[in-house]
Amino acid sequence: MEMIVDPSGNRVHPSNAIDVRDGEIVDVVGKFEYLVEVCDPSEDDPFGYTIDGVLVSDFYTPHYFDPVESSGVRYSFTGAITRPRDVLKNGYLSWIDSATDEVQQLKYFAQEPQIVTLGSATGSCLREFVDSKSKTTSTLSKRSAKEPKLANAKARKLALAAAAEMRARRYA
Repeated sequence: MEMIVDPSGNRVHPSNAIDVRDGEIVDVVGKFEYLVEVCDPSEDDPFGYTIDGVLVSDFYTPHYFDPVESSGVRYSFTGAITRPRDVLKNGYLSWIDSATDEVQQLKYFAQEPQIVTLGSATGSCLREFVDSKSKTTSTLSKRSAKEPKLANAKARKLALAAAAEMRARRYA
């Protein structure tokens, strides 16, 4: 998804600045230029969905950067993200703070979200810079097959394969 939306890894989207106060993500005065990484704020597998038995990541919609929350608006494909610029557990969001010209990131890998400064971007690709400074999340393909979503995905894949084989026998 991210390669389709931003193949160069340098696309940013301006929107309201955020901060973490009392463990909550809140809007604050100012603007940030957010790096467009459509899967990162909701990338953990509890927020994913399956396509033909394969678990894929949720992703945010263009409304994700809306200046204010509106009822009836879908902020991510699955609806797991419920307000603009929110980050779900085991996700993150990166931006350039124009006041300091440094890249910052809201990480939600601990009990509460936290903001860290990654420094001034170097190199030709902002996404590559951010990834080099970020905690690596576990990839879906390395998850235990016993986890419910993956077990369900595997069962569906096997059922589809069995159905395809049965259809193929009819035409043999």
